[in-house]
Amino acid sequence: MRTLDEVLANITLPFALAPLQRQDIEALTPLERIAYFYEVGCGKTVASTLSMLMWNNDHNLIVVPPILIDDWCLWLKALGLTDIVAYRTPQRKPEWLHSRFVVMSHAIFRDDYQKILLSMRGSELTLVVDEAQGLKNPASKLFKYVNAMSAGRQIVLLTGTPTTSPADAYSYVKIKTPAVYRSNGHFENVHVADRNIFGQVTEWQNLDLVHTNLMLNAVRRDKKEMFGYNLVPHLKPIPYALEKAHKKLYEKLMDEQLLIYTDGTKIDATTPVKLYHAAQQIIVNYDYFSGDPDKRSAAYDLLDQTLDEVQPMELRNSKLVVWTYYQRSSKAVSDYLLARLGPKAVVVAYGRSDSQEAVRRIMHDPETRVLVGQPGSCGVGLNLQKVCSEMLFLEQSTSPMQARQAFGRVDRVGQTIAPTIRFGQAIGTIQETLFRRLLENDELVQKVERTPKSLREEIFGR
Repeated sequence: MRTLDEVLANITLPFALAPLQRQDIEALTPLERIAYFYEVGCGKTVASTLSMLMWNNDHNLIVVPPILIDDWCLWLKALGLTDIVAYRTPQRKPEWLHSRFVVMSHAIFRDDYQKILLSMRGSELTLVVDEAQGLKNPASKLFKYVNAMSAGRQIVLLTGTPTTSPADAYSYVKIKTPAVYRSNGHFENVHVADRNIFGQVTEWQNLDLVHTNLMLNAVRRDKKEMFGYNLVPHLKPIPYALEKAHKKLYEKLMDEQLLIYTDGTKIDATTPVKLYHAAQQIIVNYDYFSGDPDKRSAAYDLLDQTLDEVQPMELRNSKLVVWTYYQRSSKAVSDYLLARLGPKAVVVAYGRSDSQEAVRRIMHDPETRVLVGQPGSCGVGLNLQKVCSEMLFLEQSTSPMQARQAFGRVDRVGQTIAPTIRFGQAIGTIQETLFRRLLENDELVQKVERTPKSLREEIFGR
C-alpha cells in the first residue's frame, strides 16, 4: 500500500485536504473494508479516491447513480489520472472493463454482474459504491452482488445518509465487517425486542451496539465538524449527459438559431444573451421542445439525486432551494416536486406565483422544506441562513451578479454550516459557459464584437 503523501505527490489535487480528511483517510485505508459516512460537502469523493489510489490495485470499479457517472469521470481526469471509462449505453463493450478506472451505474452493475465478475477474475480490485444507501435492503440483488464481490477485495462505501431506522445498519455492517453478524436473522435476534401481528418491528433493543457496529471501519462527519466555522460556500458544478436524442435536438435547434447570425454585422451586444436564453430552456424542457410529453430531461435525474443527498424532508436537515430561471421550467419543476413531496412541503416563487407567501413559508414554516425560486422574484431579501445551506441551480441567469445574489441567500451572517451550492451542467451546452462566467472576478461584460464561430463555442459549451 502506498502512503497518502506518495499519492498526493503524483496527482493534481485542486485543494488542500482538511486536517480531519487526512486523519480519516490515513486511519481507515489500512483496514481495507471501509465506509465514509460524510455529510454532503465533506469530501466523500476525494477521500474514497485517495484510499483507492493508496491501495493501487489493477482495477477500480466505481458504482454510482447514473447522474454522477460524468461527474466521477471528469473528477478523475482532473487529477491527472488516465485509462478511465464510463461503462454504460446498450453498446457497452466487455473490453471496457479492463480499464483501470471503470465508472458505472448501480443498475448496470446489477445487470452485468456475471460479466464483471468474469472480467475481474484474478485481478486486484477496489470496489467503490457511491450513494451506498441503495444497499440497505439485504434482499436486493445490489446488496447481494456487492457483498459477494467484496470478498477478498478492498471496498469503500460512501453515503451521507446511512440510516433512517436501525434495520438499515445491517447491510453496511455485513459488507464492512462480515464477522459481526452471521446473517440478517442473527442481527434481528440481537436487536429486535418486539413485533406486531404483521411481523413489523415495534421495538428495538441494544441500539448502542448497533451504533458501535455501524461505525466499525467507518467514520461519520458533518460539515461543521469537518471545517469548523470556515463557512466559505462550496460551489459544486455537477456535469451530466443529456439523453442522446435530447442532445441532438439541442444542437439542431441551436444551429437553426445561429443561422440567423451568419452575417457578423448582425451580431451585437444583445445577441449572445438571446441565444443563451433560447439554449438554456431546451435543457430542462425536453418534453416541450420535442413535442412529446413523455420525454424527460436528465435534469430531473439530477434533481432526484439532490433530494436523495440532502434529504430535506427530514426536519433535522437543511431545507433545499432549487433555482430555475424561466417560467416554463419553474412550473414544470414545481409541478414535479409538488407531485412527489406534496403541497405542504413545496413552495414556488416566480413570476406567476405568490412569492411573498412562498418566502414566508420557506423561512418560518418547518413543514415547508423545498423552494422552487427564480432569482429575479426572490433572489434578494430572502434570508435563509438559519434554515438552509443547500441549493441547486437547474438553470442560472446570464448575469453572474444575479447568481451570486441568489446563493447569497444562504451565504450570509448567521449561517452556521458551510453552504453547498450545486450547478447543473448539461455537458456540451451553454450551462458550462455560464458557470465559467460565474467564476470570473468581474461582472459579465457582453462584447459588442462577436463572430458566429465564437458564439457557437459558447452555446455548445466549448
